[in-house]
Amino acid sequence: YVDDLFVIMDRLGIEKCYLGGESFGGAVALLAALQQPERFKGLILVDSVLPNAQPLKKKRKLFMNFLKTDHQAAMKAFIESVLPEQNIENKKRWALHFCLRPEPEVAIKVQELHKEGESDYPLHEIKIPTLIVYGDKDGKEIIENCHYLERTLPNAELVVIKGARHVPIFTRTREVVDAIEKR
Repeated sequence: YVDDLFVIMDRLGIEKCYLGGESFGGAVALLAALQQPERFKGLILVDSVLPNAQPLKKKRKLFMNFLKTDHQAAMKAFIESVLPEQNIENKKRWALHFCLRPEPEVAIKVQELHKEGESDYPLHEIKIPTLIVYGDKDGKEIIENCHYLERTLPNAELVVIKGARHVPIFTRTREVVDAIEKR
């Protein structure tokens, strides 16, 4: 993903930009900033996972098996888990459609990526300004990740969106944009 990011930036003639990443995209943004920090004016990490390799947990293994046996039902369950808010059925339908576009093998590969790579990255070396945003109703691991990043990245600022879950850029767009524009 990081290699793809730099290929796209190069083909579009983007020498330097702000890079945002949500969830797994946050890990990609962090790895990109470690590889070529001079290419980024700043990072925006929303409900970010960390790029640390860990053994696959039982829950993720079960989900991967679910993806293999009933891709559509697995994606529907995933969407419900990250978008549990009421009265957003149109957003849930759009998200499900978006998640079903790639072949099931792509979703499985993304899940497997969580176990690959090195176990530790020198995140403290990322000196570029970084805005970290998370919803206070997200899962414990994501919230812990965001606080870890705030402590680890020397030029980080943390913004918490009250009442938001895992994808506030989708469900609380105005608040995320406001947090970005205030920086």
